[in-house]
Amino acid sequence: MPSQLSGGQRQRVCIAIGLLSEASLLIADEPTSALDPVTEQEILTLIRESVREANMAGILITHDLHSALACDKMVVIDEGRVIAYGEPRHALECSTHDFCKSLRGLM
Repeated sequence: MPSQLSGGQRQRVCIAIGLLSEASLLIADEPTSALDPVTEQEILTLIRESVREANMAGILITHDLHSALACDKMVVIDEGRVIAYGEPRHALECSTHDFCKSLRGLM
């Protein structure tokens, strides 16, 4: 029964459904929120590998900088505006925007 699953288990079921749907795009909105660090890494690895194997595009929406740094490309949005884009570390290091500068200290 879905009502007997924990929040993390429900997240994993939704990710699995998305990966098995044979869609061309997977959008994962905060897929690792409220997960312990080990499970978080397992989920991110699962998503990354599954997306590549299925030749699918993937969008990860997250507030977790460490999750974003594991992505191929990153878009940083502040107050609804794109302020940085590109390979994650490069995007943050090259940006002159104060928000990106503040994120550098968290890398």
